[in-house]
Amino acid sequence: MYRIIFLLQFLFLIGGIVYTGGETVPTSVSIIVSISFLVMAVIQAILDKSIYSKIIAVVSGVYLVGNLVLANILPFGLMVGMGIYFVAQAVTIFCFAKTSKELKKPFINISFVAGTIIYSILVTIAWWIFFEPTKNSEPLIFIALVYGIWLSVMAASGLSLFYSDRRYIFTAIGSFVFVVSDFVAGIADIAGKHVPYKVNIVWITYVIAIGGIIYSKNLLANRKKS
Repeated sequence: MYRIIFLLQFLFLIGGIVYTGGETVPTSVSIIVSISFLVMAVIQAILDKSIYSKIIAVVSGVYLVGNLVLANILPFGLMVGMGIYFVAQAVTIFCFAKTSKELKKPFINISFVAGTIIYSILVTIAWWIFFEPTKNSEPLIFIALVYGIWLSVMAASGLSLFYSDRRYIFTAIGSFVFVVSDFVAGIADIAGKHVPYKVNIVWITYVIAIGGIIYSKNLLANRKKS
């Protein structure tokens, strides 16, 4: 069921892009997609009754609020939107840690440490190249780096959970794709660089990321513990 619904959500997004001639994602489409993820996360939490699904339902709600802010439907600005995303990622990390505890596996493992180091190095290099801090010393540029490293920790947390239980492969993939999605958004919205089809790229990667995180092991044909 979840795989079919995820496919329909993705196709609905693509349909919105096609409707605009490939130029952008209509705001109405992005909000409907965000709401659909929240609805499905709540349904999943009711059906699964797992710690993971219950906390992820909260995460999807926080992301929905963040998307409303970033779409200027709630006019609080970019910094508030980033702050809401920061909170969402903190709750996501908490979810992965609690799930690891439920699995009776250590959350801080070799994958978490290696992932945090490698992802943070990659983010820092990309930040130096695309944000050009030697040419632009505005505080927001450096806040973006802090946010990027925080994203790296979240992505490493997903990797940690996958290391503990292979059923969480889509959690790890989704967490990493989230780094890519937000980094592309930052290049355009914070660094002020032109990114062709930025909205399309950000939303396509966002849907892949949030879908992988929300549905996680429910996307697998065989969900038996490995």
